Amino acid sequence: MAIEEQDLLVVAQAITMRCHHGTAEDARAARLRTLVEVAAHLGRTLSTYARHALVNCQGTAGANDVDADTRLLTDALRAFCAEVEEVSVTYADSLPAKVRGTPETARQVTESALGTAASRFRDRSDAMAHSLPH
Repeated sequence: MAIEEQDLLVVAQAITMRCHHGTAEDARAARLRTLVEVAAHLGRTLSTYARHALVNCQGTAGANDVDADTRLLTDALRAFCAEVEEVSVTYADSLPAKVRGTPETARQVTESALGTAASRFRDRSDAMAHSLPH
């Protein structure tokens, strides 16, 4: 499990870019909403883990299962890493070569490249959004 900073930069640019074509924009937004939902789940899982670990490490015998929290956190981290990698791979080719190395120019994305990338994940992102734990 590892996330490269460059992958996160590509994801950040995919989050802030916009498509002028409605279908491409809808697919981009749906795909990135899935990533944000996975990130939110990771945040909640990390918060629970930290709260339970703090109680248990300070000498108080907590009623919480820190081993179970650890497994849930590991799963959430894996899911987030996979989402970041997939979004990065999907949108990195849509960004101009300049942008891949310099995020400050990332908003200069071509609409046709975005449409191609977004259409590849339109159906899949809908299915993923409905399968996430709430």
